[in-house]
Amino acid sequence: MNQVVTRAVRRIRENMPSNSQVNEVTLIYTGGGTYQLFFATNGCRYACTVCSYGMGKGHVFDKEKMLEELEGIIANFPANAKVLVLETSGSFLDEKEIDQETRNEILKMVAQIRTLDAVVIETHYKTVSNRALEEITDIFRETLISLELEFGVESLNPDVLRVYNKDIDKEKLLETIEKAHEYGIACELNFMLGAPTLTPEEQIQDVLKSIG
Repeated sequence: MNQVVTRAVRRIRENMPSNSQVNEVTLIYTGGGTYQLFFATNGCRYACTVCSYGMGKGHVFDKEKMLEELEGIIANFPANAKVLVLETSGSFLDEKEIDQETRNEILKMVAQIRTLDAVVIETHYKTVSNRALEEITDIFRETLISLELEFGVESLNPDVLRVYNKDIDKEKLLETIEKAHEYGIACELNFMLGAPTLTPEEQIQDVLKSIG
């Protein structure tokens, strides 16, 4: 990542209006049988230019309040929910946002939602560890819920990644995917169409080449 751009992005996030009044966790309906649980953590450790994953100056993640709010949400969970996406102000598996113990408490509560067919965890591929994979699969072992990790890759073109201020190591990304597959966890990669430095045709080719 470019250090000048990184500092600029972090300065912008620090100057964002405080979100200290938001709920620690919010259930969001996204259509069909899909919902998101958004955890308002302290913000992403990365400084990509394609998103604003920060909570503003003054926001402190209150774990006890979050668990209380989550308990209320799950007690009244929508009966039509089939897919649940877990996301934070950065990466769900980043222990600087949600520590290991709290994360596992959340997952154990989610595993009790019997209407779910799938749980998707949105996170940076660099936050995935063997320990996390072991704990996740163990928590969901006795359920019928399938598991998936979702990574925001955006592009594999080095020039485009510099614009996005993203550091993606393709080989390490593939290693992470293979590791997840060993635990029976699927992976979904997000690519972005519309890189500002490319023509419309180049943007399309960028996505196709990245997927290929």
